Amino acid sequence: MRTQDEAGCVGSSIKLTGIALSEKFTKTDGMYYSAVDNMTLQEFLEGKGDYCRHNHIQPCTRCSTYLKMATIINEKGIVSLKELSLQASLSSKYKTDKALRMVMQLPVVVFPVGERQQRLFVAEKVPNFDYLKLTKHLNLLPSPSINLCKEEMRRICSMASTEKDQSLIKYVAIKAQNLNSTQSRKRLGVDDPKKLLGTVQESIQQQQNIRNALWDLASIQASAEAESNRDATSPGQLDVEVTAFSSDDDADEDGSSLPTIETDSESDNPEDYIEMKNENTKKAKQKVKRISHLLYRRTEREVAKKIAKDSVLNRQYPKAVCRILKKFPDIGRVMESFVHDNLVGADAWRRTGVFTFDGNLKRGKRVTYARIQAHLQDHYAAKFSYGSVVQLCVTHNRRRISAKRYKNVAQITSRRARKGWNIRLNPDSHWSNAFYRDLDALQLQDGRNKFILNRDDAAGFRLDTTYTHKQYTSVSMKDQPELTTHTDYVNKYKPVSQTSMYLLMETETTAQKAVGLVKAHHLYPKNPSLHMADLYMLSRMEEHKSDLRKPIDCIRVDGAADEGPSHIEVQFMWTEWHLLMEKYCTLVTARYAGGSYLNKVEQLNGCLTRAHANMFIPSTIHGSNFNNSGIDEQKLALNLKTAMQVYINRCDEAPAGRSTIKLMEGSKEERASELQDRRPLLLKFCKGSQATREKIRMEHPDLYDHFTKVWDVRNRHMQKGLPGYVFQLLPCYDKSCPHPVCSKEKEEICWFDGGPKVSFIPIPSPDPNRPWGGPCTTCSEHCNGHYLQFPDNTDVTASTRPPRDVIGDAFKTIRRPNGQFDEAVIVDLARETLLPVQDIQMWLEHLESVKQRRLCGVQKAQNTRAARATEAQQREYEADDGADDGAEDEQEPTEEDFCLCHRGEFGRMVMCDMATRRQRWFHYPCVGIVRKPRGTWYCPSCRD
Repeated sequence: MRTQDEAGCVGSSIKLTGIALSEKFTKTDGMYYSAVDNMTLQEFLEGKGDYCRHNHIQPCTRCSTYLKMATIINEKGIVSLKELSLQASLSSKYKTDKALRMVMQLPVVVFPVGERQQRLFVAEKVPNFDYLKLTKHLNLLPSPSINLCKEEMRRICSMASTEKDQSLIKYVAIKAQNLNSTQSRKRLGVDDPKKLLGTVQESIQQQQNIRNALWDLASIQASAEAESNRDATSPGQLDVEVTAFSSDDDADEDGSSLPTIETDSESDNPEDYIEMKNENTKKAKQKVKRISHLLYRRTEREVAKKIAKDSVLNRQYPKAVCRILKKFPDIGRVMESFVHDNLVGADAWRRTGVFTFDGNLKRGKRVTYARIQAHLQDHYAAKFSYGSVVQLCVTHNRRRISAKRYKNVAQITSRRARKGWNIRLNPDSHWSNAFYRDLDALQLQDGRNKFILNRDDAAGFRLDTTYTHKQYTSVSMKDQPELTTHTDYVNKYKPVSQTSMYLLMETETTAQKAVGLVKAHHLYPKNPSLHMADLYMLSRMEEHKSDLRKPIDCIRVDGAADEGPSHIEVQFMWTEWHLLMEKYCTLVTARYAGGSYLNKVEQLNGCLTRAHANMFIPSTIHGSNFNNSGIDEQKLALNLKTAMQVYINRCDEAPAGRSTIKLMEGSKEERASELQDRRPLLLKFCKGSQATREKIRMEHPDLYDHFTKVWDVRNRHMQKGLPGYVFQLLPCYDKSCPHPVCSKEKEEICWFDGGPKVSFIPIPSPDPNRPWGGPCTTCSEHCNGHYLQFPDNTDVTASTRPPRDVIGDAFKTIRRPNGQFDEAVIVDLARETLLPVQDIQMWLEHLESVKQRRLCGVQKAQNTRAARATEAQQREYEADDGADDGAEDEQEPTEEDFCLCHRGEFGRMVMCDMATRRQRWFHYPCVGIVRKPRGTWYCPSCRD
């Protein structure tokens, strides 16, 4: 039996002694009514407080809980039972039955609200009030609800930068929906809701404790500073109140706000206090406010630092990066340009080759994030933090969750150097790089009216073997790694699949696209006709139709025979494309030999190599490719086609910079078959004689007419005087021209708005202000000259030929006294081609060595033919003199049997046709000839 104190009576007017808990409230229609009647909450507060003070030992925990609950209900009117219990009780755990029994000691009513998920609310008990009608009205009110499912929660959490941010998101979702542990697991997919809530609440409490501790410390420091200032002043002077610094939102009495304090690094001058005679003046009050603002800002910074260091769930994602991007949208390109111009690896030197590279010794130190930070600060005249610079770049390890903090604005990362290339000399590298530098400035500024294609064939993927296992790793089981193999036999067919990469280059107005056409060597021949068939196939696809049908084509290829712009078949195919697609301008360019690695499409080749690393595909998926008679062509074609499909399925959508590589099979359409079938006739038409063309006209009149039409357009539209690296077609506007554009009114199209016309090709021109051998601020030692950059070269009419052509023409006429090249001629060539003297000397020696090797080859062939003729004649002599038994044995020839000089057999030699002479072979210089004589030739002795 409980006593009167334990029952929690509220006064002598109410007698609850002897009443059990179950009899202290009643339940009707789901609502709980307290047994305490004829009393308001205010009367309960007064009576219960007096009764507890006079009859209970203080402090009384039970009564204080009742009083807290009554006070909360009296202030809010209607309050949630859970919220009431947590606020009034010292325990952080909530149990409905316990909270309900405690609240029933008050004059209250507990009623449920909600149709699906009901919540209990508490209100003061008012006589003759219909609480059932109240609950019905409350249920009709639209309540804001947050309905999140597991998939939505997963997507939201995937956008968080750290695991700590994910925890905060889950915490808010659980609290907002008032979910329990079971509901959190089922609806949101939270693994351990209790642990999550406890961790976040502990972090919140920890942050609040840190804030309170630092503010207490700041108050002590402020008191100490105020005491020191008070001691420094004389009696009757200013007395600064320490409590003034607790808020920075106060204003002066006249309504004027304080000036913004940007920093607290200023020193406080004690003389300012001495000069203030009266603390009620406006100046004194402003001084107090300024001090309070400084202390407030300094304390808040210390709080933020401490929370960032010690707090469990501090936010790691910096907002500075977003502000930087909003203020400087081109910062990514500026960073990429700086890194590209300051490379220190092999690519930085690759311009000329063996002994003399770039010649630029002022590149400075290697690129670091600190140097990028300094460059950005100089470029924008603004401050950038080191961390912001790093997070603007590409993360090194994308698998870490912290990688989401990186914005990938600049395609820059930190990694080891890769294996490069063999060093070779090409005198056209400087000229070609200057040409492509200006070509980028023209073509990549606006791509809305241009089809900018960079094409190349990637390295072939060999079936039946895994040969890329040493380049990249692959994810596998710990006890079952991926296996590598290599064939120990040689196939009689080509088990190689090659991908032709088509990169639609990114411009300032268009995005990058990448397409890879997978082709097996045995099924797809490699020639210009097949490459053009692939383009026709892409032009009929919806996703690429708009790109390929733009009026201007800018094609970048390498100089191989199947795509180089100087080859006749390639020119014919692009002219046919130019005619059929009704193009306004078609420009095909190639880099110097060995410089195709600078094309951006080469990066796609590396991305594809990474995608198929450690992958094994057999060439016998459907069985052996051989039968009793040899290779089964149908089975081989089926196996190779299936292997290509497997390759596409496994490597499709491989990441490549800002896009992915879309893989598909090469063209096998009717158009591709037509181009391949007519190719032999096309080669005869382009390279054959007039008689060969006439034969084509007689046997294939329709095809001959088409060839003639395309070739006529090529002769009319091709721009003359361009180097072999460039092939350009522009409309002639001759009404008799079969091209559709020429029948329209003349139109001038520019590279971009306000730019030069498309007829302008930026062929490199020497910069007169930085000539060869002149003063230069860029070159550290001898300046080899520079080419003008766009737009400075738009008005220049004079242009230079590629150095290879200039040196080659000079080599044919250059004099070589004593076998040495004239130094004055070498210097003139270096000045004309903007190359170092050493490069000119090296290239001339290279040409001389090539010439000598060719002469040796010609001489060797002549000697071989002469030896064979001598052997034939010898056999004839032996046949004629075979019956003569007394003939003397023929002796082996000696040095005296050769030439007039008697020095033996060497070099180029000519045979005397006098059969009776023993000394029949003579050196060219000894008998005064330079080329092989025609017809019969006799030595000087026989002629005499």
